[in-house]
Amino acid sequence: MKCVYNAADMLEAHVLVGLLQQHKIAAFIEGEYLTGGVGDLATHNYVRVMVNNDDFDRGRQLALEYDQANSHDQQPLPDWRLRYWPWFILALAGLLVAEVLRYF
Repeated sequence: MKCVYNAADMLEAHVLVGLLQQHKIAAFIEGEYLTGGVGDLATHNYVRVMVNNDDFDRGRQLALEYDQANSHDQQPLPDWRLRYWPWFILALAGLLVAEVLRYF
């Protein structure tokens, strides 16, 4: 058995196994149940998609195509704190004014 893909989580691993099974490649997930020990184990590189040695080349090609199709090379979304800070300041000022007016 050879590893064709290191998944970020179990969901991604199951999606890739389903893709491989659609192409008649037997695959299974190694380390699926290790993610339950998040407090004790690092959660990366434990969920791996494995295939038979004979299917490795085709499985690896499909995994690379999947990875390219689902890559996040787009521009990152702006941080919400930078985007909404004027509204936060306005709300904070409103609360301050309301608190001051409560004593008059």
